[in-house]
Amino acid sequence: MKNILYIIDKPNLYGSELHMLDLVRYYKSKYNISVVAFDNGPLIARLTQLNIKVNIIHISWVPSIYAFKQLIRVVKDFSPNIIHSHQPKATFYGGVIGLFLNKKCVSTIHSTASDTSKLRGNKITKSIVILFHYLIQFISELLSNKVIFVSNSSQKNSFFKYKSVVIYNWVNNIQNKSTTKKISSKKVSLLTVGSVSLAKGFDFLLDFCSKLDANLYRISIVGDGEHAFVQGIKKRFLELDLEVEFLGFRGDPSIYFKRSDVFISLSRSETFGLAFAEAASFGLPIFARNLDVLHEILPDVNYFNNNNEVLIKDLNDLVKNPQLFKQISNTNFEWAKLKYSFEKNIQKLTNVYKSVESY
Repeated sequence: MKNILYIIDKPNLYGSELHMLDLVRYYKSKYNISVVAFDNGPLIARLTQLNIKVNIIHISWVPSIYAFKQLIRVVKDFSPNIIHSHQPKATFYGGVIGLFLNKKCVSTIHSTASDTSKLRGNKITKSIVILFHYLIQFISELLSNKVIFVSNSSQKNSFFKYKSVVIYNWVNNIQNKSTTKKISSKKVSLLTVGSVSLAKGFDFLLDFCSKLDANLYRISIVGDGEHAFVQGIKKRFLELDLEVEFLGFRGDPSIYFKRSDVFISLSRSETFGLAFAEAASFGLPIFARNLDVLHEILPDVNYFNNNNEVLIKDLNDLVKNPQLFKQISNTNFEWAKLKYSFEKNIQKLTNVYKSVESY
């Protein structure tokens, strides 16, 4: 194998994009790497800094003969041994172009139909979104040689189980030795990391924070989102008595994990949830809604409940119990070290590439 072409739809810097960026960093010393993006975005600058050629081809869901011809030309010129696509539109077009040009294809499924439809309006709209998502996923899987899911929970939705494999997201630079967290200041420092949106449960988080004792807790919010929503939710958070710090998007949030005591995210759904794995790797006790995937990717010493009153009681009890806090912190660290090392998971992907090339 000499050439790998990565295809991505929106080159932002969230979970799926950072996942692909790690792949490019790792494989660029071993193979020739090129990237196709269907839009512009901050990921492009990161790739350019790595001396990776990026072709931006503006492709929408509405078929365009001109855009498709551009994609054909780019793929023909680069002549990849493998096309690896991320995000629904990219996996769809990656599969189609692979069939058209007889190229080996790998697709990574980062989201599910239920994730996509959560905040759609009425039942009819939700049903249409779900059906469309499943149709795109079916075609993408059908045309791929291998399909990667980021959790067992999401793999359950696979149409072709025989060609699917689970490879967890990874956490970079997990410490070799545990530095177990302990509450070191008068106020307990809470942290949330992720896009500021309803999908990530910021209405639930606002309600949660409104019921905290402002003398005991503070919260840092790392992430960004749609401008109007961010401004609206920020205004409401700042009206609370609680000490609130809005930090916006941070390319490397590790410093905030290090300085915080507890991680909280009340997301409505997750396919994997990289921020949860990162929090565990820093030994933070975790509070979240009761999502099936979290029981898979995190140890059950953490706190999962859809009732904010219960979560707040659990939080108050936890911070009064240093021994329990230390135990949960250490359990999370050991769990992350075992499951989310980059080395272990990149080897699984390398094995997938080798198996696909040998078809």
